[in-house]
Amino acid sequence: MGKKKNLLQSILSAAILLAAMIVLFYWYTAQNKARITEQNRNYAEDAALQTAQRIDDEFKSGLDLINTYAHFIGVSLSEPRIDTDDLKAIENNSVFDAIRYTDMEGRTYSSDGRSVDATGIIISSV
Repeated sequence: MGKKKNLLQSILSAAILLAAMIVLFYWYTAQNKARITEQNRNYAEDAALQTAQRIDDEFKSGLDLINTYAHFIGVSLSEPRIDTDDLKAIENNSVFDAIRYTDMEGRTYSSDGRSVDATGIIISSV
């Protein structure tokens, strides 16, 4: 009877130990999942912030180029007119795909010879 009691006690101890290990394993898995979720959220937030910063830098660089082009064109003009050949030359030597010029009367010109009356166009900054 003593051996049977010891065997039953050993089996019960092993079952309790196994149950404790299973509970601890599930607790550890839940904690690890929460940590990984938070880590992924932080990663996504950092990646979005870096992407937004790169886009902002590109826009600032483009604005700087536009200001530089506008300054040099304004300084080099002998009269307030630019013809299509001038616009084509500027496009060929710039990083932009297209250059438009608006004269003092509000007429906008492109390098392909098209022109548009831009006096009614309102451009607002955000």
